[in-house]
Amino acid sequence: MEIMSMSKLVMDDTCKNIEDVYQVAFYNIHNFDIEKQICLNIEQKNCNKFRINDLNWISKQDTFSLPDVLIMSSDTVLSDEQEKLLIDSNIKIQYIHDNILESETILQGVVAEIERKIYKSKTLKYFQQEKKEIEKIEQKYEHSSSNNLEVSANMISDMLELLKKKDEVTYQHVTNVSAYIDVFLEGLPESKKLSNQEITFLKQAALIHDIGKLTIPKQILRKETSLTDEEYVHMQSHVSNHAYLFNNQLMQDYKDVALCHHERYDGKGYPNQLKGEEIPYFARIISVLDAFEAMTGNRKYMKDKQKNLYEALNTLKINAGKQFDPMIVNTFIRGVAKNVEFRETFNNQKGGSLKCS
Repeated sequence: MEIMSMSKLVMDDTCKNIEDVYQVAFYNIHNFDIEKQICLNIEQKNCNKFRINDLNWISKQDTFSLPDVLIMSSDTVLSDEQEKLLIDSNIKIQYIHDNILESETILQGVVAEIERKIYKSKTLKYFQQEKKEIEKIEQKYEHSSSNNLEVSANMISDMLELLKKKDEVTYQHVTNVSAYIDVFLEGLPESKKLSNQEITFLKQAALIHDIGKLTIPKQILRKETSLTDEEYVHMQSHVSNHAYLFNNQLMQDYKDVALCHHERYDGKGYPNQLKGEEIPYFARIISVLDAFEAMTGNRKYMKDKQKNLYEALNTLKINAGKQFDPMIVNTFIRGVAKNVEFRETFNNQKGGSLKCS
């Protein structure tokens, strides 16, 4: 997914409600072309953009009038008092160079970073405790490389502890999904086998695929009855929330799985209505295992709808080619057929026979 389409997705989600106005302020910017170009790239009907000449102005404004991001020249020097003012006001800073317009790629990267900061600010507005914990993790790993699976595993472990505190059920869900990957792998033909590095990555991606639920209110996550339409829409936002929740580069490799595991094979999923093999392969795998765990997992609001092993597998088969990649469904079913221990872990009191091959 290209960087601008990714950032467009995030901004659409941020600004879908009239109350979600975001503010972009320019401070000590003298190049009108830079300002104009950035504004064109993040133009939205609910976006307010303005210049400020005196940072003391910020302390005189009410919260809703403050900018979400302050864009300033890279040679701007802030005093300690000014930096504290911006931190206390929850205003993100984005520095830019005057030569930014010389490269469209550089500009797009800057715009995407501005949008990420805006989105993160909005997303975490009502989650101050989570915000503090997330920032601690970011600082801990801010100098780490994005291609180090061991360091990634440590960061993911820290994030999972946050998720566990927020919602034990979601934590158990992602750990189950990760564990089910071994069953899926048993069903893969020899020609499709994954490397050890790919397997490690896939299991880590499974653990992180629902981390965006850190930004979903507890009363929705822990609700014991079915979600209302409004609550369901809110719950859906967890896929886009993930993309810009963490600043650390370690998370970039996992964002496709987190963003796309609710896309459907027939193109009717969310958030981007991707279809077939447009959906990343690992996201298609997690989609199947995620649905299986949701159907069989122990949730109070699903008590009367919980399926046994055979019912869940039949549901996957019925929806193969529609919601799910049929090859991945068949692979998982073959893996289940080979794994006696896995089958015995499920309560099959409802009976039924496996009607899919």
